[in-house]
Amino acid sequence: MTLNSGTDEARSDVLVDADSSGLLPVSSISRREAVMNEIRRAIVLGTLKPGEKLTENRLAAALNVSRLTVREALAQLAQEGLLIQEPYRDLRGADLEPGAIMDIARTRVALDMLAVEEILADQTGRRLERVRAARTIC
Repeated sequence: MTLNSGTDEARSDVLVDADSSGLLPVSSISRREAVMNEIRRAIVLGTLKPGEKLTENRLAAALNVSRLTVREALAQLAQEGLLIQEPYRDLRGADLEPGAIMDIARTRVALDMLAVEEILADQTGRRLERVRAARTIC
């Protein structure tokens, strides 16, 4: 399993129009949410295999976050059904049906398309510049 350690960037700007001050509202996602997103990504991409054992230490090191943050993210993902928690054992990746993976992919594509539409609809070009700036950081 290979996880992107870039999730320590836990801030994400909301794509909304500027108010009269010219400032854009900012929304932050928590480190827990960033870790959850990265693990979800690994599941969908197949980097995290069904049945693969997940340990807090390994994930915390790979994602450059605390074990507590990983523990909280894993608990939430288990509640969502993406991970399986066996009593007195570690968490493991759930065995997702191909249909479930397709549902996740379709949802992701739909959300990405909405984001693209909003970015392109911004007459000021600020949103597109923020996307370009974020791409150069990665």
